[in-house]
Amino acid sequence: MSGLSALETKAYIKHHLRLAGVKHALFSDEAVAVICHFSKGIPRKINNICTACLLDGFLQEKSIIDETIARRAPGSSKTIRKPARAAGPSSSASQLEQIPVK
Repeated sequence: MSGLSALETKAYIKHHLRLAGVKHALFSDEAVAVICHFSKGIPRKINNICTACLLDGFLQEKSIIDETIARRAPGSSKTIRKPARAAGPSSSASQLEQIPVK
């Protein structure tokens, strides 16, 4: 099974925003292209990247999610997440650190 195409990804994002009550463009075309590229059209990944973009945009008080915000979102960069090494018995195994991929 392949992921959604670029046009389908744009329609998917627009549909979900409409369901949430958004009546205006919220993601630039460039941001959608970045999301499509890094999600490979997989709906779960689209959702995760868009959620991170919306949070980042909110924190920066942006009215439009642009390419810069989309590229900064987790899942849209070449980083992987792996468990951090436990420093001792009180460390939580759920702690994560970002490790850049070379």
